[in-house]
Amino acid sequence: MSEYKESNNHNDFEALKEVYSKASEWINVANRVVWMIISIIWPLAGTCLVLASHPDYKEYKFPLLLFSISLWLTVLYMYRLYGNSTSIARNVMRKIELEWNISPDIQLYTLIGSMSKGRFGSNNFLSVLSVVYYSVWAYILLK
Repeated sequence: MSEYKESNNHNDFEALKEVYSKASEWINVANRVVWMIISIIWPLAGTCLVLASHPDYKEYKFPLLLFSISLWLTVLYMYRLYGNSTSIARNVMRKIELEWNISPDIQLYTLIGSMSKGRFGSNNFLSVLSVVYYSVWAYILLK
C-alpha cells in the first residue's frame, strides 16, 4: 500500500481505503444476516417436514407444505439477494487490491475468489440441497 500512497494522489488512496473498508463491512453484515436467516428458517422448514410425515398431522400436510416451501424460497431469495450484493463488493475489493499493488500472496479477496461459484461452491450446494428437499416433500405427499 505504501507504494500506491507515495506514487499517487493521497486523496485517491484515502477514498479507496474508505471504499475497501465499507465493502468489507457490508460483506460482514450481509453474511451475518444470511446465516441468521438460515439458522432460524431451516429448522422451521425441517420441522414442517417432520410434522407432515407424522400420521397424526396428515390433515395438515398441505398447509405445512406451503409454509415450508415458502420458508425455503425465502432463504433462497435472501441468499441470492445478499450473495449478489456481496459479490459486487468483493469484485470492487479485488480491483482495489490490484490498484494498490498489494503482493499477490496477500491479496485476500483475490485469493479467495468467488467461493459461491464453481463445482463445490455454495450455489451448487444450495441447488443440490433444494433438489433433496423437494424430493423429500414429493415422497411425503405421495406416501
